[in-house]
Order: sequence, then C-alpha cells, then structure tokens
Amino acid sequence: MSSSDILDTASSTVEVDLDARRVMRIEVNPSPTEGVDALVGVSIGSQFRRVLAECASDELAGGTLLAQLLDDTPVTALIAGSSLGRQGLFARDPGTKRMPLTDVCAGWRAGGLMIRAVEENDIAYLGEGPLAPSLDNESDPMAWHGLDELPVGAMRRRRRLDISPAVHGFDFDVVFRDSYIEPDGRESVVHEYAITGRIDAIGVVIDLAGIPHVLPSPECPAAAASAQRIVGLPLNQIRARVGAEFSGISTCTHLNDACRSIGGLARAVAILRQPLPPNS
Repeated sequence: MSSSDILDTASSTVEVDLDARRVMRIEVNPSPTEGVDALVGVSIGSQFRRVLAECASDELAGGTLLAQLLDDTPVTALIAGSSLGRQGLFARDPGTKRMPLTDVCAGWRAGGLMIRAVEENDIAYLGEGPLAPSLDNESDPMAWHGLDELPVGAMRRRRRLDISPAVHGFDFDVVFRDSYIEPDGRESVVHEYAITGRIDAIGVVIDLAGIPHVLPSPECPAAAASAQRIVGLPLNQIRARVGAEFSGISTCTHLNDACRSIGGLARAVAILRQPLPPNS
C-alpha cells in the first residue's frame, strides 16, 4: 500500500460585507512574507485580486497554497451571495428589480435562459442542481482533507489538483465543485467542472480538456472550449493571461478560476523534479 506525506498546509478566513461588497477582516496561516492587511476595506470584486498582486506578490509568484486560497476569494464570496438569495435574505426595495450584467459569461448571455428568467420574474434565477454524489475515494484516503459538516443554507467550494509524472512531462487532473446545503439538509451541486491535461518537461501546458459536469444554464457548457486557450502557456503565465483575456460569452467565471488554479501546479512540478531521498 502506498503512503502519503503532507508537505504543506494553509488556511484563510475572510469576512465580507456582502451589501457593501468589501472585506471586513482577513486572517491567514501561515503568515505571508508580505502583509495582506492591505486587503481589508477593498472591494471583493476585481479590486481584491489587483491589491492581492501588490501586497502578496511573493506568494503568487511562488504558487503557494495560501496564494491559491486568496486568489479564489472573490468568486467564493460571489457564490456565497447565491446562498443568501436562495434563502430569501437579500434586502430589496419594493418595486425594484436588480438586473445582472449581461454577456459577462456563457450563462449570463443576452437572451439566455438565466437572463430571460430574471427579466420575466421578480426573483433572481438561482438554478436547482442535482444532489451531490460523494467525491471521496476509499482507495485514496488522502485525496481530500477533513471537512466539517455544513449547516443548512451554507455553501462550499471544493477543489482538487492532482499531478503525476508521465513520459516527457506530467499529467494533471483538476476537479472543483460548488455545493449548497438545502433546507432538508441534503447537499446539491451548483457548479462542477473537471479539467485534465498534460505539462511538458519544462512546465508548458501541451494538452488540455475542460469537462462540464453540473452548471446552472444550458448555455454554460459552451464555455468549456475556452480552457483550450491556456495550451501553449508556461504554468507561471496562466493566472495573468486568464485574468487579462478570459471574459465574455465564450467563457465561464468558474471555469476561469479552475484554469487559474492550474498555474499553481508550478510548485508541485518543482517538488516532483527533486531527486528522491535514499531508500525511498
């Protein structure tokens, strides 16, 4: 039976005022080489990642676990807002309707199901996903770290990035899932994507496939092909390229995040390139 060693761990706690869309508090472990207190008070939207790039450049450049967690914060806050909407906790002025931005991604395209649902009804389109099958694998007990049980109304984003040596490079396998705990206590899937691919010996993506599993709108899967745009990129350039160029109806916000996470595999590649210790 094979064994596993834990090489690193990280955690972050971010408190966000969803009405003001601003970061109220942030705690991280381990403490980064550069302070992240500059993130307190910033908008949880695009401003967050811009300030993060300034205050934690070493973390991002090194592809650390903490960098991965912090980079995911804006969209984690976005899906948290969906939880409030599902519970009817959004405060709305009588007689007003909050319209989402159109053509920002494949799902929220003009004329698409989700936009039409908002136009034709008084409540936001939130979708209803299937019940969540287990992601655990008895043959690989180290695949996921321990997770606390979520209360009703809570949401969770789970992400796994696996990489293994292959002929002349490395194979990788990425899975992410956003899920919601329904009023009856059962867990349902909101978003789920998988990405498989290969990196060559110098850390350039040479093959990739984006595989949609669960998405809220029939227009959403059309974005899967956009992941192909990172083929040919070195791992350390992926996050910046996705942030600068992946937008519009050919893309998906959540698939973009999964693509950004692949850039963090540069650190894993560096570890795998190290020679094995004697008697291993």
